[in-house]
Amino acid sequence: MKLKQEVIERIYGRKDVGHQIAVSMGVTKTTVNNWLRENKDNNPLTSFTVMQILQAELNLTPDQILDGEFINQNP
Repeated sequence: MKLKQEVIERIYGRKDVGHQIAVSMGVTKTTVNNWLRENKDNNPLTSFTVMQILQAELNLTPDQILDGEFINQNP
């Protein structure tokens, strides 16, 4: 799963949300911006912590945030 493009655009438009993600993940805002730009499947932006932030701050459901199917990396 990865973030929908609309969600990425909303995060870019809300500097406070990007900052909150960076602080909660223990990384810099530059790292968050790299994750947003790359938007790879199952990247750190799809973690439970970030999902909670996006749901609360952007008032979205998981279905509105995520695009794609879950890939189980632990067979």
